[in-house]
Amino acid sequence: MNISVYNEAGELVKVIANTTTSQEAQQVQLLVNGNQSNVISPGSGNALTILLPNVETPDQQKTSGSTFSWDGTNSAGQDVANGDYYIKETTTDPYGHTDIITKPITVINSSQYVQANIFNSAGELVATVSQAYDGSGPISLNLSNGSNSTSVFPVGSGEPDISINYTSTEFLPWDGKNSQGDYVVSGVYEVQLVVKTSTGSSVIASKPITILDEASGDVLGTIKSLPNPYTGDTTTPLKFTWQPSADGTIKIKIYNIAGELVRTLVGDLGAATINWDLKGVGGQTVSSGTYICVFEGVDNNGNKKTKIVKIAAIILAGQ
Repeated sequence: MNISVYNEAGELVKVIANTTTSQEAQQVQLLVNGNQSNVISPGSGNALTILLPNVETPDQQKTSGSTFSWDGTNSAGQDVANGDYYIKETTTDPYGHTDIITKPITVINSSQYVQANIFNSAGELVATVSQAYDGSGPISLNLSNGSNSTSVFPVGSGEPDISINYTSTEFLPWDGKNSQGDYVVSGVYEVQLVVKTSTGSSVIASKPITILDEASGDVLGTIKSLPNPYTGDTTTPLKFTWQPSADGTIKIKIYNIAGELVRTLVGDLGAATINWDLKGVGGQTVSSGTYICVFEGVDNNGNKKTKIVKIAAIILAGQ
């Protein structure tokens, strides 16, 4: 596993870690002072904690996961400049298959900045936007879309950014995407406005916002596994089908009930079907059991959709 920091141009800034792991990381969380955040201020004394839940390394064998730290410096030990960066976690298994997770991080070398946190209905942080703040003008929170002030916004390709206004003339733009770069699904969210000063940070205001995920569409439609449950000796493959709205690519990650990655299938979104031969990455036939299939569809316009399907397989021997 390798964890590195890259700038917006894709240039390597610093290698955080290069080590072996117990398993492939399923998620990466960014924390500052124990709270989820996508903002770091070099020199503030508050380093960024990179948490990989349920992943163990030779130096960190604990059930909660492994943590790594970045203080906002480059490989030469200098504070990086203001701007957008991303943390890239790369895992390569013994068979040479690579899986990558990227998380955006904004660097603000400033004693004061304003930040908007967007939470879903379950209270999970889905996105953060921020920028430097000079401390002038009264702070208030208003949401708008262009010249219209409202609380209901469509998101997706071709839709304007949502303006999170914190003064009469200044605002934070949010494109309706989560930290993984996918448009958030329809629902009610909470926008929380935080102001950071040299004396600390404080929540100034919060407002609900309703998102309508109409523009991006569903690039996968209805997903089926045929047959389900699968019963056979693997001479007949299991077929996955879906209803794509456009051409693009599809990736299917298949996990066993223990959460271990068994196989990754990659295909053409427009083909609307792909077969699984019931074999793992090493070519061995999988055992009978329950499997979790994560479908990730991306059309040629950049619209994304992720869906999860559970399947059961009963492998018959000697037929």
